[in-house]
Amino acid sequence: MSPPVSPACADWEPLLVERAAGTLDAADEGRVAAHVADCAACRDEAAQLDQVLSLAALPLASEAERRAVAAASGEALARWKRSRRRWKAASAFAAALAVAAAAVFVAASPGLVRKAPSAEPAAVAWELPDLDAIWETAAVAGLEGDAAGPGGAADASAMSDADHADALYAELDELEIDSQ
Repeated sequence: MSPPVSPACADWEPLLVERAAGTLDAADEGRVAAHVADCAACRDEAAQLDQVLSLAALPLASEAERRAVAAASGEALARWKRSRRRWKAASAFAAALAVAAAAVFVAASPGLVRKAPSAEPAAVAWELPDLDAIWETAAVAGLEGDAAGPGGAADASAMSDADHADALYAELDELEIDSQ
């Protein structure tokens, strides 16, 4: 067991760690070597640090190991690029398939894409029947009679439209009564 590092040597401990790791600069290397030669506690501490770090140190890679690592990284990159290209191609194919399916759907089902019915129904206005057309239809059907009705003869041209209609409806009513 090494003697404890004195409080005066506490400032040297980081430099001893750097020396053991091999990261100490040349200016400090001379000062640390001189101190370790004079101080037994720091000498023991430096020896322990050297021993611990030597256990953790890995040997340098051989040329064959360096080539294998370089080739492996190149292969990994090539595999990644291939998988990326495949993924892009599959994505493009899926997108094209979706667009084609949408186009077929729209083209094949026009019933789904209809205009909405208007909210306001069309207004239907009642129109006065065309009495002349009704009169002609009655004459063609053999329903001849006086325009004034069954009771008298009057000039049909002198009658108003309302009188004309009343006379026609009266004549039609008689025919319905007779047919029952």
